[in-house]
Amino acid sequence: MSQLPDCRLEGGDSTPPETYRCGASASSPHSSLSLNLEHYLWKNCLGFLVHPKVNIRNVNQGELRIAEIGTRTGLWLTDLAKTLGPSVQLDGFGFDLSLAPPPGWLPMNVTLFQRCNFVSDIEENLNGFYDVVRVDNIASHIFNNDPGALMKKFVAMLKPNGYLQWNEIDTAHRRQIKSQLPYPNHAVCLPSPQTDAFLHHIQQHQVPRGWINSLPDIFMRYGLKVPLASQQHRFLIPNAYATAVGECQWIAMEESLGSNVKLLDVEGSVRSLVQGAKEECKELGMCVVCDMVVVVGKK
Repeated sequence: MSQLPDCRLEGGDSTPPETYRCGASASSPHSSLSLNLEHYLWKNCLGFLVHPKVNIRNVNQGELRIAEIGTRTGLWLTDLAKTLGPSVQLDGFGFDLSLAPPPGWLPMNVTLFQRCNFVSDIEENLNGFYDVVRVDNIASHIFNNDPGALMKKFVAMLKPNGYLQWNEIDTAHRRQIKSQLPYPNHAVCLPSPQTDAFLHHIQQHQVPRGWINSLPDIFMRYGLKVPLASQQHRFLIPNAYATAVGECQWIAMEESLGSNVKLLDVEGSVRSLVQGAKEECKELGMCVVCDMVVVVGKK
């Protein structure tokens, strides 16, 4: 197996620019449970770990290198290791690996690197190193509504003909799912003022993330070929999984409130809005979810 250069993304105490800040640690028990559950829920909803348009069948297993950007618990890499040969090199780069297993518990071909500064610490000797780079839900670390600087880094990491796969939960577009069958309180017919108030508040005050829907255009702007029509990049949550996915996303919302001053500092307590919407969803048999956007590009 090819060895990584010693100066790779293993450390670096430098503070990234304000537009790409590292987030707060997500080391609470609820974070661990929700992230692990969400991994398996999305695996079932999407039906893949690596997108079917990512063609790695012709790459020699001993030369295949795959990186994940945004590693948290390491489950995606661990699952992928079971489907690929032990000679495939699997590397994970994360802002916070406190929820990942100890290194000795990982598959032998999986290596994790913590506290990466994706803007300044990706060295030139990583250029052209990976066959696949998979980016996983790093929207919370992008504050200028433009991931361009990161795109440039990620594309540089790819070998010629390598693939970039970007998975992002589209928090800019939350939607309500109401049961179409009779429920104790018939949600499809009843108003939901608490949930409507919550969605309105989030829409008005959340960090702009319109770039998520523009990822196909951003990919092409940085020289990647995008094989799918833009409408095929959005994966809607099946109703059978909506309640479980919605609960994971409520947990993520509640845990983000402590560090998101912009949300907390407007019109009183957002926590009461979240709690009211959660209780109303449970009572009326409905949920609020964010769908997944998955974009694939070939270098």
